[in-house]
Amino acid sequence: MSDDTQVLFPGKEVTLSSGEVIKVEPFTFIECMTSAAKYARSFAGSLKTGSVLDIVADGGEDVLRLVQLAVKKPPDWWVKLMPDDGLALTSAVLSANRDFFTQRLEAPLKSLVTAIGEKSSPDSSAPATEEPTSTATP
Repeated sequence: MSDDTQVLFPGKEVTLSSGEVIKVEPFTFIECMTSAAKYARSFAGSLKTGSVLDIVADGGEDVLRLVQLAVKKPPDWWVKLMPDDGLALTSAVLSANRDFFTQRLEAPLKSLVTAIGEKSSPDSSAPATEEPTSTATP
């Protein structure tokens, strides 16, 4: 694929040893904000280094869940999947979504956390001074 085509269609195609072609797409907003972000948390640091071995070692079952989220196949399909095909799918899923987790999601979330952490200004409807209290005159 040309670089322009890759920008327009960022998914990855993986041809399995069985001949089946799997198209791996970037996660949708809903997938990222729910399951994918939760699964990627355990190996997010390894995503920046790019070492698949570190990602798998750090992420364990979360990596598998992330790949299963991206490649929507029934459980019996996964049981029969050959290891080389599984690694190719893992690589494609991480490649198709790495920028989102390491760059595009990180900066806006840091801004959000900063905004939430800022102290709010005092209530503008509160009185500036206390009301004088009257006392009975003798």
